[in-house]
Amino acid sequence: MKIKSAIISTIAAIAFTLSANAAVTIHFENPDDFTDIKRDDFNSEKDQQIVLNDIQKYMVRKLDKKLGDQYIASVRVTDIDLAGEIEPWRMHLQDVRIVKSIYPARLAFDYQILDLDGNVVAEGSEKLRDRSMMPTTMARFEDHPYVKDLFDTWVRTLKI
Repeated sequence: MKIKSAIISTIAAIAFTLSANAAVTIHFENPDDFTDIKRDDFNSEKDQQIVLNDIQKYMVRKLDKKLGDQYIASVRVTDIDLAGEIEPWRMHLQDVRIVKSIYPARLAFDYQILDLDGNVVAEGSEKLRDRSMMPTTMARFEDHPYVKDLFDTWVRTLKI
């Protein structure tokens, strides 16, 4: 099951990268081990892939906007914990994610940014956590807004 999920994740990453900007690659490392990427209480592989694809597209779009064609970026996501929890004891609400400050969003990843000559201009590991859990305007219009907001804030503060 883990191998199948890894293969699907890799194929989706390659396909999306080729159709978008080839200068930005996002790879999900062992997504079966991620803390929480559930869409609902059933947590199927298909649903997990929907979550990962959505987050991947967002990351590519944000990095592409920040870096343009001047840099090459590679991000290896090692963990995602969506804000909130699906509380299984709430009957008939299996698609509802309860968002409380005790369930903050978390995002862990390694990254490397190269210039066009192949020189490393930035690299590191990040473990981001949304401590404020303040709803953003994104929360009304986007899926997974708290994880996306973490990444967006990091991209805005990225020094190149």
